Amino acid sequence: MLPIDYLIELINNRNLIFSLNFNKDDLNLESYRVFIEEKIIIKEIEGIIYLKLRILEEYDQVSREIIETRFNSEKITIDTSLFTDILTKSLAKSGIDTNPDFKENYKDIFDEKLSALIKMSVNKVSVLVGDAGTGKTTALSNLCEHKDIQSSVLLLAPTGKARVRMWDATGKQFKTNTIAGFLIDDKCYDSNSRRYIIPEKSKPELAGANVIIDESSMLTTEMFAAVLKSCSQAARIIFVGDPNQLPPIGCGKPFSDLVDYLKVNYPDNVASLSCVMRTEMSETNVFASWFKNNSKSDERVFDKIENNNDLLKGIRFRQYKDNLQEVIFDEIKNITSMKDIDDILRFDISLGARIVESNVYFNNGGIKAFNIPIDQGAGSKAENWQILSPVKNSPDGTFGINDLIHSKYRPTKYFKGKEVNNYYSNVEGLQKIGVGDKVICTDNGHSDPYPLNNFNYIANGEIGIRVSPVKGTDFPNVEFSTQLGVSYWGHKIKGYMKRWKYKGDESDGNLELAYAITIHKAQGSQFKNVILVLNKNSGMLSRELIYTAITRQRTGLVILFNDEIRSLLKYSSDLHSILAKRCTDLFCSPKYIKLSEGWYEEAKIHKTERGEMVRSKSEVVIANMLYNAKLDYSYENDGHFIIIDGKKLLPDFVILHKDKKYYWEHLGMLNNVKYRKDWAEKKALYLSDESINLRTTEDKANGAINCDDVLKIIDEIKNG
Repeated sequence: MLPIDYLIELINNRNLIFSLNFNKDDLNLESYRVFIEEKIIIKEIEGIIYLKLRILEEYDQVSREIIETRFNSEKITIDTSLFTDILTKSLAKSGIDTNPDFKENYKDIFDEKLSALIKMSVNKVSVLVGDAGTGKTTALSNLCEHKDIQSSVLLLAPTGKARVRMWDATGKQFKTNTIAGFLIDDKCYDSNSRRYIIPEKSKPELAGANVIIDESSMLTTEMFAAVLKSCSQAARIIFVGDPNQLPPIGCGKPFSDLVDYLKVNYPDNVASLSCVMRTEMSETNVFASWFKNNSKSDERVFDKIENNNDLLKGIRFRQYKDNLQEVIFDEIKNITSMKDIDDILRFDISLGARIVESNVYFNNGGIKAFNIPIDQGAGSKAENWQILSPVKNSPDGTFGINDLIHSKYRPTKYFKGKEVNNYYSNVEGLQKIGVGDKVICTDNGHSDPYPLNNFNYIANGEIGIRVSPVKGTDFPNVEFSTQLGVSYWGHKIKGYMKRWKYKGDESDGNLELAYAITIHKAQGSQFKNVILVLNKNSGMLSRELIYTAITRQRTGLVILFNDEIRSLLKYSSDLHSILAKRCTDLFCSPKYIKLSEGWYEEAKIHKTERGEMVRSKSEVVIANMLYNAKLDYSYENDGHFIIIDGKKLLPDFVILHKDKKYYWEHLGMLNNVKYRKDWAEKKALYLSDESINLRTTEDKANGAINCDDVLKIIDEIKNG
């Protein structure tokens, strides 16, 4: 959906041989209305003409009707008191109740999770939102322990990895599927075109079931409608995800739209988790919070990142110039414990190689002859470390990085007339993939594993290691990290197994190298250690992309960037939000406006009367009141950090009046224990400098700011 003025701008900006100079008069909607309306809906909203594909309106209409019907129906009757015992036992099992790190906020953790469980259990449609490490999957496991829920649970996810992670977290006892796999049998997913189709009727077998859909931020308009229609007879539909992540590759942003709509109109349907349950994720979430909507975090995290010398834990930063290749090899050495960058043996061990009498073997787990446990094959190591990049085709993109790594650690030669790698494995495709290579599946589809299991399906985005062929065959098998103990040698096409196609074969192929993958591909996955490659000259950098990349690691992250670390902060602005640039009307009419930097959904940005972007509605109020009071202020000190006792701080507002400088901090999350603790430390820093005039405001319990408090401070400054 786009306003007609923006559409004309896009047409005129096309890189053509001659300029079109297209204008509204050339697009006479009335003259061509009959022709246009076969495919396009013309909408007028507040005097602005919008054009929307008719088929997308049909999908949205299906979604709206199902969602609204559920909102307007009675709550589900269930004994919610059982969750108190379930949650108490769960927290005790995890050690949270006795962990001194959580002593101060144990009650907050308990109350937050209990509220989330109750909301998900009594509502026919709800969302569970939270950052990485806040325990979303654990909360789902707790929900499914309830005796009235556990009897019929279906877990769905857009990717194979997210599906398996949910399956593991809920005790491997419930039916799980990818959304494509769930819909394909009803011919509501076309694996050739990768299109999702609205089913004619819902699945009757789901009557009374509890459907949980993970990684919902990845759902397109079509996926959202198709899965809602299929599950419309279910008792509960729960969408789970993080609305700050990248929107889907495709049309719309239905999960983000649903969360925004519920927060305003049905807040009791929003189960929100904010308390971090994994201490190792605390620093990650503080850093990632800079790249969330309506959020500002503790700026001292940048000092911690710059001073972190632990090669395997926490977040590190490394600035590169013209030496990216050298830096990548050095960081691979660091996270794989290689002696030096030429230590191929330890490189192989990091990818699951077995070393037997100086021989190197890559096998899948569960091979009794080799005494390999199911969970200790090569595929079990596939997600130990991962390189991420926003792009494919550039020196800092995934294709270039994969070629760089492959050329060094999997060199090929000709042996007996065939091209083989350094382990005499036949290589396939233009990328010359052989045994020991890390690969990613680029298609959804059925397949027969060896030995047979209950899945018989491989999803786009699953990562694995190419292992030695099954005895008696030369098939290039792959053990995926999501399906340990079995290997796959191809896809089923029209019921018949066909060998893998590789990148550069007849088509794009089913497999490609995965030492480096795009951040979009990594969505829905987590890796033990991540090397994130960013380029300041890339047009792909956005707030959501950086947030998604930061939260892909479980233990350690190193950021490689060709600029100073604090320059990343510019991408935390609304101006660099992909979500703010997507125009949708799933639940609410849009108001798409043009700024000098581009077109934005007004409700998704925080723009002041003076024209700058700030981080929250409360900051908009403060900025506007300062502006109307004719006070000389700068927002976030125009990006310049101040230094107090060696610590770099970035105050929300700096006001100059009558030769005096005032620093104004707005506190928006004092209900969060860690936020309160961090603020107490920052406040002490401010107060340690007697020359600093500090002023503060805070949000009320409902998230709003008291304008009288703002006015009082403004009067103090003007009269001071």
